[in-house]
Amino acid sequence: MNAETGRGADPLSMAASAPRERWVVRLGKRLGLLLVTLLIAVGGLELVLRVAPLPHDNPLADRPAVFYRMAPERSHPWTLDPTNVLRIVIIGDSFTDGVGVQIDERYGSQLERMLNLNARVMPAEVRVRGSPGTSTFQQVDILRRALAEYHPRIVVLGICLNDTEDWTNPAETWRWLNEWIFLATSKPSKTAEWFLRHSRVLAALHGRVRAVKSQIGIRKYYQHLYDPGYSGFHRFARAVTEFRDICASNQVPLLPVVFPLLSNDLTPGRYPFQFVHDRIRGVMETNGLPYLDLLAVYAETSPERMQAVPGIDPHPSEVAHHIAAEAILEALLDQNLIPKAYAPKVYTSMQGLRGIWERKIRALNHAEPPPVHGNGNGRARPPTHAPAGDAPPSQSDLPGQQN
Repeated sequence: MNAETGRGADPLSMAASAPRERWVVRLGKRLGLLLVTLLIAVGGLELVLRVAPLPHDNPLADRPAVFYRMAPERSHPWTLDPTNVLRIVIIGDSFTDGVGVQIDERYGSQLERMLNLNARVMPAEVRVRGSPGTSTFQQVDILRRALAEYHPRIVVLGICLNDTEDWTNPAETWRWLNEWIFLATSKPSKTAEWFLRHSRVLAALHGRVRAVKSQIGIRKYYQHLYDPGYSGFHRFARAVTEFRDICASNQVPLLPVVFPLLSNDLTPGRYPFQFVHDRIRGVMETNGLPYLDLLAVYAETSPERMQAVPGIDPHPSEVAHHIAAEAILEALLDQNLIPKAYAPKVYTSMQGLRGIWERKIRALNHAEPPPVHGNGNGRARPPTHAPAGDAPPSQSDLPGQQN
């Protein structure tokens, strides 16, 4: 008997174990090959990411380094004479106040400029009363003061989706914010941060996981904010009713305007917070209030272009403010809150640019450009009420065109 086999070893069992051993060896080789292949793939991806330029290396490169103040006597240059003025007051939070853009770029200022484009109409003045960090129920007193001070002909209420936050109970609100939003984007450990700094692949994976966790947390947060039993939602609904009743008692029309979450995919069917807009619509219908939901207007726009600083500050960029101002102007005209004479004349010599852009997009993408949702507000076609301002151009008249 061979000493290595051990006393009493069964030759049959030894023969049976041989295939298992070969299977384990083959499995080990395959796993080893898979691991080597994976390491090569990750290494190749790491090399590509290091060679390829990173997008948005400095998202602040085109953002203001300083924000300017405007002298009060220069704020409304079209209405130096306070009599015989079409005065509009806009009330809201940081979106309305223009956090992240220059003061003359916020939608209230851009709306005022659009209202004063035409001659032979009453000069227009748009007073902005934005209070960052407040919810709608906290803005009722701002409405009362604005009505007494400015005697406006129209009130616009800017609504953001977090305007149901109940700041009479700050401990609960901060607990929700910490649990569902801030913790989802918390800073990694020092060890993890070292690996993330030295690996583009790990940084990309971490960014994706963090974005998914953040989206899940934000959705949970807004589900609580719009829970029918939540005190903040009840305060919001009562505040909308108060806005309606106070404006009605002063014979001043009210136009609520709802902003979507601009950091999300705004494409119809993919926007994750449609349920919030549905709840707000219910509040408006209960109060019999016509309102403007900007979600349809921002559909198909790029979230990167809509945010003040993409991924950092989701307040509206100057582009988003301009889109909002155009939509509000169109709504004021549609609802006959202002005369049709305020509709800006279309600069038809520039309208041809839209067709040129679309043809270039088709050439680059080898496909038709995506359809424009909503009314376009002058981006896809002239506003409904806009008369032509000059004669249609020839192709050679368009800027940048060569014969």
